[in-house]
Amino acid sequence: MNISTLLKNSAQNFGNRPAISVGKDLKFTYAQMYNRATRLAGGILALKGVHAGDRVILAMSNRPIYL
Repeated sequence: MNISTLLKNSAQNFGNRPAISVGKDLKFTYAQMYNRATRLAGGILALKGVHAGDRVILAMSNRPIYL
């Protein structure tokens, strides 16, 4: 099992529950996170030279704004 499978399962089972919050401010539900992750993955796959199974790295600070 990988993180994408865990996120998909969480979206299916807990779709409307909070996934990311900052204090009492809800940023994303599990369904919203899964939707954004699948759109990002599709966008990366659309890049020239990137193919399914390739490894891609994203280096950034750990902040909810990047989601």
